[in-house]
Amino acid sequence: MPVVDEIRGFGFVPPALLEPQVSRDWELGLEGAGEGRRLRLAVFRSNLENEIMYVPPPLLGANTNLPPTRREGVEVDGQFTLAPDLTLAASYAWIRARFRDGVIGGTDVTGREIPLVPRHRAGATLSWQPAPGWQSSVTVTHTGSQVYDNDQTNSFGRRMPSFTVVDLAAAWDSGPWGLRAVVLNATSEEHQTYAIANLNTGSFNAYPAALRTFLLSASYRFDRR
Repeated sequence: MPVVDEIRGFGFVPPALLEPQVSRDWELGLEGAGEGRRLRLAVFRSNLENEIMYVPPPLLGANTNLPPTRREGVEVDGQFTLAPDLTLAASYAWIRARFRDGVIGGTDVTGREIPLVPRHRAGATLSWQPAPGWQSSVTVTHTGSQVYDNDQTNSFGRRMPSFTVVDLAAAWDSGPWGLRAVVLNATSEEHQTYAIANLNTGSFNAYPAALRTFLLSASYRFDRR
């Protein structure tokens, strides 16, 4: 039932039919490539009508059609060959997500930020191939601060903190065999990717992400010819 949330609004209020979400998008981009490098720049704007989102209680407590919203921003990404065995890929996105107008829970939300949309996102991956069959990488990802879920009115007074995560990976392939080792969140950065505000008490519930995590996998590819 892939579109059930687009048909009925489930929650603590009586279910109601929801209108289909509609988006009108504009994007302008430039892309260039040369020997050992590639760069892309894009600006975009999306005007949405009837965006579907779950609005927790006490504001609503159900899936609902939001008032008109807008998401706009700039994206930059590129890839550069620093040496025959060394490659750098990097990206940055600046996104502004706001209500264009409307009322939620009796409060005018015109111009307020939409929850759970960080203004800044950036990342970089340095890949090194020390020998044939070997591949290693370091990835750094930064996520900016964002409005807590349930704070459509932006009245909570606090934002989810920004965080930076470092991941390490190494892989080896030889014929059908493959080995891969990964260290996620290598610096054990304490962070949260989701949190919900309680506007009545001024507190919030956060779902902390995992600290340093080790993964090891082995694979064998069968030839079916």
